[in-house]
Order: sequence, then structure tokens, then C-alpha cells
Amino acid sequence: MGASVSDCHSYVIVVLFDGCEPHNLVWVAELPSVEKGLGSEPLVFKKLVNEFAGRYTYLGNEGSTFYFVTTRDAPRKKIVSIDIHTGQETVIVEQQRSVLSQAALVKNTLLLAYLEDVKDVFYYCRLEDPTLNAIPLPIGTITSFFSDRKKDFVSFKITSFLLPGRSFFLDINDPQSSLRVFKDDTVEGLLVDDFVTEQKFYNSSDGMRIPIFIVYRKGSVSSKSPLLVYGYGGFNISLTPAFSSSRMVFLRDLGGVLAVPNIRGGGEYGEEWHDAGRRVCKQNCFTDFIEGAKFLHRQGYGSPQTTAIMGGSNGGLLVAAVANQAPELFRCVVCQVGVLDMYKFHKFTIGHAWKSDYGDPEKEEDFRVLQQYSPLHNIKSGIKYPAILVVTGDHDDRVVPLHSLKYVATLQHMNPTEGGPFLARIEVAAGHGAGKPTSKILREAGDIYTFIAKNINASWKE
Repeated sequence: MGASVSDCHSYVIVVLFDGCEPHNLVWVAELPSVEKGLGSEPLVFKKLVNEFAGRYTYLGNEGSTFYFVTTRDAPRKKIVSIDIHTGQETVIVEQQRSVLSQAALVKNTLLLAYLEDVKDVFYYCRLEDPTLNAIPLPIGTITSFFSDRKKDFVSFKITSFLLPGRSFFLDINDPQSSLRVFKDDTVEGLLVDDFVTEQKFYNSSDGMRIPIFIVYRKGSVSSKSPLLVYGYGGFNISLTPAFSSSRMVFLRDLGGVLAVPNIRGGGEYGEEWHDAGRRVCKQNCFTDFIEGAKFLHRQGYGSPQTTAIMGGSNGGLLVAAVANQAPELFRCVVCQVGVLDMYKFHKFTIGHAWKSDYGDPEKEEDFRVLQQYSPLHNIKSGIKYPAILVVTGDHDDRVVPLHSLKYVATLQHMNPTEGGPFLARIEVAAGHGAGKPTSKILREAGDIYTFIAKNINASWKE
């Protein structure tokens, strides 16, 4: 459950969630006047959205007309208005082809970022005229809009694999000609023109077309190149282009290639893409990732002996599962705070909320699916596994460390002489990742990339 106050400070908006399911309820109550004071009388809530039929995110309101982004009957999202007195819902903007990734309402102007093949495209329109007008921007990801409903301007930031950040200013009275850059984030010594980002597409085993980003230094790619494949594939989360200092060290100083396949389970193509990689369809995530690695090798980007894979949280589940299913494709695996015991994940802290993506182990149908891929329970003896580094924090209260500890212990027990090494890095006084101090982030990144370099024979480039 969450609560906020409307832009006009006249209403309180309460949002009720159902675990991690992609839907919520919305209740709205008018606040008493300042003269009466908060608490002078009980709030009377209007149940604006009272069935779990989609996700609603508040944008703003004009009096009793409220504007939301919603997925109801719109797996790629749309903008609607709802009159809180009549309950009448009206579609303002809906685009069938692309996924709405960001939205802001400034005065009478909607600012919209649509994800088109995993790259943000920027549009605006007026409430009285829903015609979308495009504003050209560099290829990348719009991280967020910063705006005040009552002001005439908005600022926003773009990032990409090779762009640390570029901040823009826009006057909504003249969006086409007022756009200007007011700040560029730079990294001293980084020559981004030395690198290239490609987007390619490959077919998974069932013929589904999967996008993949590939980043590398110009003229440095071969089957001997160190290759790092990063994935997630879950909870409707999109892996869009984003800058990472540690990845740049891998690209620039270790001569590596970075690949990010946008596998099913994420939100890159809306709720249908998410549904195609969760619950009974979860195997699609692993198959997409495996086929992505094969595609990269066929295209001359590295080889199994030079390939490392990495993922965190649900992405940790991903890389651990594919290490079980296709160990011959990878030389190194980095599993960060992974969900690895799929029989008991729901029994600890917030794990019960993940049934939306994984199913319920207490139900036989779901258990049979989990049984097929649970990383902990599918470790086999006598298999030459890749080198595996499991990373966790001793105070992780989201994905509790027992997942990582049982997993690495089982690897070591069942394969004492085959493959490996199987190591665990346990950060003390740290959790799932958010809020970790810079000093710990740097030490962890140093250990991870040292482990990768050692196992795929990547050497430091002067």
C-alpha cells in the first residue's frame, strides 16, 4: 500500500497492491480545508479503481478529473482520465505499437517516452489534442522527468551504454525549439568515440525474435575477445541502455565485449513480453539467454572459453539456471543475490510476493514447473561447471543469503574435483544492494571483475 497527496493538495490518493502482480486499486479522498485541519473529520474514500484489472499510476489532476498511466486493457500502457464523481474513464493517449516507459503532466501538456525496440523516443501532446509530436533525442534511456505541475518547464536526463548522462531543459510552451542541453556528465579519460554500440536481433528456439545490445571497442572483436553477457528477464523490468563505470573498465581496460539480451519476462515489449517469461513460461527466459550466447559465438563475439555471464536477484536465478542447463557455453558465472531455492523462496521475508512471476510452490502445477529449473535442486555431480562466484550480503532481507549459501555449498559438495572454482563473496553489514556505500561498491566490483578476468583469461590493456 502507498499514499500520496494530489498536485493541488486537495486529495489524498491511496494505492493498494497485490504482491508483485501487475495491478492495483486506487482510492481517493478529499482532504478537509486548512481551516478545519487534518483529522477534524474522517476521510471518505471514493473507490476509483476497485478491481485488480491493471496497474494505475497517478500523473496529476485538474479538479475532479484525475489522469493516470494504466495497463488496464492496454498491455503497452495508455493515458486515461477518470472523473472521481462519476467514475467515467476516458482514454486520452494510446499507442498500440510501443511501450509507454515514462510520462509527466505539466500544465496541459503530456510528456511521453515510448520504448521502441528498447530505445526511448520522446513525444509530447496537449490534453485537448492527443496528436503525438516527436522531439529528436540521442539514442538512449530517459531516466526520469523532473517537473512541477504549475511550472512551464521540465528537465530530464538521458543515459546509454556510452553516455554517462546528458540533462535537458524544455519549455512546454515551445517544445520543438526550446530543447537545450544544460549539463553533460563526463568521465575523465574516457573516449566514447573509440567504442560502438550495436543492436541486433536473433531467434530463440521457438522462433521468437529477441533484441540484443552489443558494446565493444572499435576494431577489437574476435572469437578470442572476452565476452560478458548480462541478463535479467523478470518482473516486467526492462534492461534499457544505461551507463556503468565498472562495465567500462571491462570494455576499455580488459578489451571486453558487453552483450545485453532483452529476453522474455522483462517489460521491453509490454505485459505480453512479461507474461511470456513468467510462471509456466519461465523456461523461455533461460532458453532465450542460452540462444543469445550461441548467437554471439556464431557471430564471432567471443567463444565459450572467453564468455562470462552475470545477473543479480532474478538475474541471479537466470544465470544459475542456465549454468545448470548449458554449462558448456560459459567459462565464468557471477550470480549476485540470486533467488536460487525455488522450493522455499516464498517462506522468507518478502519472497511470498514473487509468486506473481514464479508461481506458488505449495501448488502441484507450479511446483512441477519450479522443479524443472530450480538452480539449487538441479545441480548435478560429475559435470564440469564453469567457475562460479556467488555474491550476497549477510543482511540481505529481500533475497536472504541462505539462497546463495546453500547453492554454493551444494556445488562444492557435489563437484569437489570437477569444474569450478565455486566461491562465495559475502559482504558484511550489507543488504540487497540499495544504499551500499561507495567504498563497498568499489571493492565488490574489483573482486567481481578480477574473478571474471582470471577465469576467461582477459588481460589488462595499457
